[in-house]
Amino acid sequence: MSAAFRNEIRFSLRGYQVFEQHREGKRKGGILTLIRNDIPVVEILLAKDNSTGFLGAEIILPSGNLQIYNVYSPPSDTDVTEDHNSTKPENWMAVGDFNGHCPSWGYQNIDKKGDDIEEWMIEH
Repeated sequence: MSAAFRNEIRFSLRGYQVFEQHREGKRKGGILTLIRNDIPVVEILLAKDNSTGFLGAEIILPSGNLQIYNVYSPPSDTDVTEDHNSTKPENWMAVGDFNGHCPSWGYQNIDKKGDDIEEWMIEH
C-alpha cells in the first residue's frame, strides 16, 4: 500500500470520536486518539516538528476543560521536550510514545532523551 493511499484511509470505531495524524511520506506510523462520543471534545493541535508528531484534544467538562496531548517521538528524535504550546491551561497532560529510557518508568538504564523527559516532567 502506498503512503499516499494510506493517508486516504480513515480509522473508525463505533462509539468513539477519532483524531489522527498520519506520518506523511511513511508507509506506517502516526498518532491516533480515541474519545468516547458522549464526551464533548475539540481538536486543538495537530503539529509535526521534524519527526515528532503532536495531536491535542480539549475535553469540555463541567468542572473545567482538560487538554490532552498525544505525542510520538521516534528514537532518532533528540528534543521531544520543546514547549510546543506555551499557552497550556492549568489542566493538561501529555501522553504517548517518547522513546526515552529511564528507571522512573521501568528501564534499568537512563539515556539522554530519558533524562531530558524526566526533567521536563518534574518541571511541568
